[in-house]
Amino acid sequence: MKWKPTAKQLEFLLRDEIEVLFGGSAGGGKSVALLIAALQYVNEPNYSTLILRRQLTDAKQKGGLGELLDQWLSSTDAKFEDNIWRFPNGSTVQIGYLKAERDKYRYDGAQFNAIMFDELTHFTETQYTYMFSRLRRESTSNIPPRVWSATNPGGVGHIWVKNKFIDQNHDPTCIFIPSRLQDNPHIDQQSYVESLNKLSPVEREQKLYGNWFVTNGDSLFHREKVQIVSALPLGLKGFIRFWDKAATAPRGGSHNPDYTVGVKMAEQNGIFYVCDVVRTRKPPADVQALVKLTAELDGFQTRVFMEQEPGSSGVDVIDFYARHVLKGYYFRGVRTTGNKLERASPYSAAWFNGNVRLLSAPWNSEFIDEHELFPQGGHDDQVDAASGAFEQLQPVRYSGLPMIGCVGV
Repeated sequence: MKWKPTAKQLEFLLRDEIEVLFGGSAGGGKSVALLIAALQYVNEPNYSTLILRRQLTDAKQKGGLGELLDQWLSSTDAKFEDNIWRFPNGSTVQIGYLKAERDKYRYDGAQFNAIMFDELTHFTETQYTYMFSRLRRESTSNIPPRVWSATNPGGVGHIWVKNKFIDQNHDPTCIFIPSRLQDNPHIDQQSYVESLNKLSPVEREQKLYGNWFVTNGDSLFHREKVQIVSALPLGLKGFIRFWDKAATAPRGGSHNPDYTVGVKMAEQNGIFYVCDVVRTRKPPADVQALVKLTAELDGFQTRVFMEQEPGSSGVDVIDFYARHVLKGYYFRGVRTTGNKLERASPYSAAWFNGNVRLLSAPWNSEFIDEHELFPQGGHDDQVDAASGAFEQLQPVRYSGLPMIGCVGV
C-alpha cells in the first residue's frame, strides 16, 4: 500500500483485542484506518473480511470506502464483483450493509475472520451484537478475530457505543483509540475546521472535538427559548457585573484554556436582561486592567461581584481587587456553593420559561452556543458568570447590602 499510517492509526492497527473502536472527531483518519485493518491479513489464504455501512450507497459515495478500495486494489490481482474483492489466494473483502434491523439475517450462514463497522453509531446495538455470530477462527489460525469499528460521536447508536467503549465504567476488554483532526497530517486541517465551524454547536463539539458527552437532549439551555432584543427597556436599573475569573493564557497548538468572563445583567418585571459580556484569556495583570476599565465604562451605578475561590488565597484576591483595582466601586466577593449544575439551575429555569433576553451584540452567538452545550461543552465560563449574576439579582440579595463604595468580602 502507498499509504503511511498516522501514529494513531498505527496504535489502532497494532491492537489484538476483539473489540476496538477508532475515531472521535471528524478528519481523524478513521475510515482509512478501518480499511487498512480490513486488508491487514489478505495475504493469508481464505481470509475474509466484511465491512459494514448502514446503507450500501454510503460506501459507494465519492470519497467513501468503495472508492478508496478501488484506488488501492484496482492495480492488484484482486477482482471486484458483487461488492466483493476476491484475491488469488482465496481471501475476500466484502462491502455490506445493515439498513433495517432484519438485514442482519442476510449474513446467516456466512463466516468472517473480521467484521468492520464504519460509523458504528449509525447502527443499533442488536445489529452489532448479532454479527458476532458470524465471526470465525480456525483452530490453527494465527489471525486474530476482530469486530472493529470507527465512528464519530452522535447518531442513533451514540448512547450504547458511549456506554460500551467510552464511559469510565465501560467493559475493559472494549478498547477505544481516540483520534482527532490534529492527528491526521494527510488532510488540509485549516479548511476542514472552517467547514466544521459551520455546524450547529452540538454537532461541532462532537465532530471537531470528538466530544462524546454532549448531545442535544442534555442541555439546560435551548437556544429557541432565549430572545434577542435591539434595545433595553426604558427605566432599567439595578445593573450588576459578575466576574468568573478562570482564565489561563493559551499556549498554542490544541490548548484551549478557560476564559475570564464578566456578564452584565439587570432585571425588570421578572425579565432578566443580559446587557454585555466581556471575555479574555490574558495574564492576571491584564485581567486586572480589563476589570478596572470595564467598571469605569459601566459606571458607579453598576454593582460588581466576583467569584471568590475557597481558602485564604481567595480572600486575598478579593481583598486585592477591592483595595487596588475597584477602589471606590461597589464590589463583593461571592463564595459559591454546590456544583455548576446546581448553581445554573435557577438561571436555566428562567431561560427555559422565556424570561431571559440578550441585548443584540457580536457576543450573542458564542454566548448562546456555550449555553446550549452546557454542561458538557468545552467551556462553561459564560454560563458560570451569568448564573452568578442571576443569583445576585434575586430580591433577597438586595436586603442589607452596603452602599456603593463599600466592600463586602
